[in-house]
Amino acid sequence: MDMTRGEAEDAASRKGYPNGICKPCCAEWKRERNFIARYNITVEEYEQMLAFQDRKCDICKETLERKKTVVDHCHASGNVRSLLCHNCNSAIGFIKEDIRTALRLVDYIYVHQKRNADDLFNAKEPIDKRKNNEDNP
Repeated sequence: MDMTRGEAEDAASRKGYPNGICKPCCAEWKRERNFIARYNITVEEYEQMLAFQDRKCDICKETLERKKTVVDHCHASGNVRSLLCHNCNSAIGFIKEDIRTALRLVDYIYVHQKRNADDLFNAKEPIDKRKNNEDNP
């Protein structure tokens, strides 16, 4: 939407909206202003990013839902990086964008997944029997 708030109010008043702006126009105007103020991008640029990423999170590749899509950006520079799902963006925040922590996290998951897989493959009896034996010593 390429109109100023004043233009939107004028258009709304001509259509008979008593508050000077209709809800859909106001919501779209606020959305546009939010993208510009917070990330210095337009709604059109946001939509282009979504299309370029095939509407998928840039990390986990899950389909992005509109309400849970986050514009990931560098907090130091303000530069927009890409669009992420809420969970992936939160993960980046939880590790404070520290690459060493991210690599240790990957190592941790790898070691424990491998250990669990090794335990399953090296077992002498099927998992369901082991579970029953653990319950009844």
